[in-house]
Amino acid sequence: KSASDGPSKKTITIMLADDHPVVRYAVESLLRGQPDIEIIGEVGSCADLMVLLEQKRPELLLLDLDLGDACGTEALLKLREKYPDQKVIIYSSYCSEAIVIETMRIGIQGYLLKGSSLDKLHEAIHTVVQMKFYMDPTLAYKIMGHMRHQPEHSTNSWTTLTPREKSVIHLVASGKRNKEIADALYISERTVRFHISSLFKKFNVTNRTELSRLVVSEHLIGHH
Repeated sequence: KSASDGPSKKTITIMLADDHPVVRYAVESLLRGQPDIEIIGEVGSCADLMVLLEQKRPELLLLDLDLGDACGTEALLKLREKYPDQKVIIYSSYCSEAIVIETMRIGIQGYLLKGSSLDKLHEAIHTVVQMKFYMDPTLAYKIMGHMRHQPEHSTNSWTTLTPREKSVIHLVASGKRNKEIADALYISERTVRFHISSLFKKFNVTNRTELSRLVVSEHLIGHH
């Protein structure tokens, strides 16, 4: 059989954002050895990241949470504001439940701890590219434990919603479908789906009907 007989493997384009040159070099060296991965850029600051993203868009961004000029979730918030559909894996040494949950709330597709094996990094990349969520196994147990100790739902959850999440939840409760919500908010249907999934987790519900019922019963529909 010739090489053309089988399907060609799709190349995954990746950008690295980490303020430690040694970390960038190490990760880049590891990933360059993977035949299905192409590194199309690496930066050490949030400012440089935003400039580079203007020039080329990777399929996946590996993002550290401490870029020097943007600490914690600051870079992620800036990124989400301008590029809401960009797939992001947080690659960080931060492992507190609060930080991880906050990044999930803002919108990420994966979270991996630094020091993970190449196999784990490769697994995370492929999981996210296949439109699934990846959580570092070490963190998964901590997050599940944290969520179990949270109340089933609370009107306090409303105060933690972003303005965009509030708009989405209003439209869901009004009976709008994903395409209608996307058109109303000038965002993609994929972003709508992500926000709705995030809202399900935040209010501990499993479908739109439960979410709408909760919003109405708690009188959240009238809050601003």
